[in-house]
Amino acid sequence: MILRGGREVAIDLHDISENGVGINAGPGGGRMVRLKEEVHFKCNWNPKLFSSGRYVVKNIHGDRIGIKNVGRRGWA
Repeated sequence: MILRGGREVAIDLHDISENGVGINAGPGGGRMVRLKEEVHFKCNWNPKLFSSGRYVVKNIHGDRIGIKNVGRRGWA
């Protein structure tokens, strides 16, 4: 996951749907992210998976983060 300012955070994709994604950040990763922050994703195994769309952090619970796809164009 790429945060504002270009900082990259390693994540595990927990679930994915048309409306958004649920992720697990590494230890302490949840502290780097802010609510309502727009984030981007880089996926090495399927570059088109997150190629377009806009993703905004909706909730943070420890290192579990819920992100909403507000563009809904990212599912190729």
